[in-house]
Amino acid sequence: MRRILRLRIARRLIRNYRNRKYRWLSNARVCSDGFDRTHGTDTTRIVQTRDAAGRDVHWYETASASTITAALDALGVDFTGHTFVDLGCGKGKPLLIAAGYPFGRVIGVDVDAACVAIARKNVAACGLSDRVELVVADATDYEPPAGPLLVYLFNPFPGWVLRGVIERLVRRLERSPDPLAVVYMNPCCVGLFERHESFRKVADIPGVGSRYERAVGFVGIPGSAANATAESRPHLGPD
Repeated sequence: MRRILRLRIARRLIRNYRNRKYRWLSNARVCSDGFDRTHGTDTTRIVQTRDAAGRDVHWYETASASTITAALDALGVDFTGHTFVDLGCGKGKPLLIAAGYPFGRVIGVDVDAACVAIARKNVAACGLSDRVELVVADATDYEPPAGPLLVYLFNPFPGWVLRGVIERLVRRLERSPDPLAVVYMNPCCVGLFERHESFRKVADIPGVGSRYERAVGFVGIPGSAANATAESRPHLGPD
């Protein structure tokens, strides 16, 4: 029993060390772009996000400004009139960058009210309070506005939550022909998109500074899920 206890303690210490080392290296990597220093914002430091009940949800972290810009540009989409929605926006760095594109609306959604409060300060520091909207909500419950849509994700939640988000996006594709694109950075659960018939991969950018900055782009295929379901049904009537 004592040996098992010692092993558990050792593993926990090693895990904590690795987590601290990763957070330090990640902060150093993202700080190197000078974004916060230039804009007087606080977007870099990794924090543990929590829901309204105070339960740990996921880690907030972000990428360098150049990586976010490269990911958006790689889609090859004219964003004029699109709505940009960052699900799990945290402190809001991608929102500040997206505001420089011709999106019709820029919206950040996060379950952690404290992170959203920091994002609001960052938006104000950049003079973008009239341009960027912030919402405290669970991503699986949030319904983006109608019209062309770009969803941005930086590994914001575990796979079981991402499945719920994908299901909501698929339902949107089934009922609307409006263009839908996804940018998924640090794509830990990218297979959920790759294996889905409703999404086609159009870009895959390896992380230059770090593997955590890999970005994968997808476009939605309207009606694909409904068509796949219809094709799987047996044909009962005459030709």
